[in-house]
Amino acid sequence: VTPDFLCLAKGLTGGYLPLAATLTHQRIFDSFLGSYQDKKTFFHGHSYTGNPLGCAAALANLEIFDQEKTIQTIAQRGMDLEVMLQRFWKLPQVGDVRRVGLIAGIELVKDWKTRKPYPWEKRLGML
Repeated sequence: VTPDFLCLAKGLTGGYLPLAATLTHQRIFDSFLGSYQDKKTFFHGHSYTGNPLGCAAALANLEIFDQEKTIQTIAQRGMDLEVMLQRFWKLPQVGDVRRVGLIAGIELVKDWKTRKPYPWEKRLGML
């Protein structure tokens, strides 16, 4: 999938400061270039666009990504997480373990065989 627009936020600063950005390819970017009189503007923005401290944090975060080769190693980190998650299947309260990339979900159930959930009122799994 190659999107025309990509809206980014938390990951830019590692979640330490609010910052957001909208990315697009050159053809769309160029279509919004012009003078004020041309009425060519992209009427969209983020509340957290352009904050100098947020931008500094994002640049530092991108430098860490480069140093640690985060993009190049992300697939392997996901597979490492997959291996670590396997231990949860042994617990009788676990109904399912799911993972996409570095995001995982562990479903808690009252009865593993029937996948019967705990009563909502128990608030199990809520932090």
